[in-house]
Amino acid sequence: MPFAQLPTEAKLHYVDSGQAENRTPVILIHGLLGTAETEFPRVIEWLSKDYHVIAPTLRGYGKSTPKPRTFPHDFYQRDADDVVTLMDALQLEKAHIIGYSDGGEIALIAAGKHPDRFASVTTWGKRFSSRFSRWDTRSRNGEFSSPPAR
Repeated sequence: MPFAQLPTEAKLHYVDSGQAENRTPVILIHGLLGTAETEFPRVIEWLSKDYHVIAPTLRGYGKSTPKPRTFPHDFYQRDADDVVTLMDALQLEKAHIIGYSDGGEIALIAAGKHPDRFASVTTWGKRFSSRFSRWDTRSRNGEFSSPPAR
């Protein structure tokens, strides 16, 4: 798996899979404490059949540096800047971006700051809220079709 040394002072390890010509590439952004390889192996395999997939591991996680991972007040923005800078380093003019959990926050920020660089944004996963955690569990089991009335 390759690395990219970025001018943002990050050295990102990333998965580069699939070589679909004439299709916009897909960037996958993992969540908190994950890596591209631990969170997306099946997604990468599936998407690589039809798309060029880039899945970076964010700074401080896995093999990416600097370490240790830090969480300043603007870490989502910093990570979004790393993603766009990685696109520059890989000469990707435009991409679809998919983010899971914290990766979803990063995907939204990157696309919000650089809307011309992203063909689409997809996010999934969220943090649990104690107010809804009982509903979340039951809804996944099919017990509720909508949130309980307040």
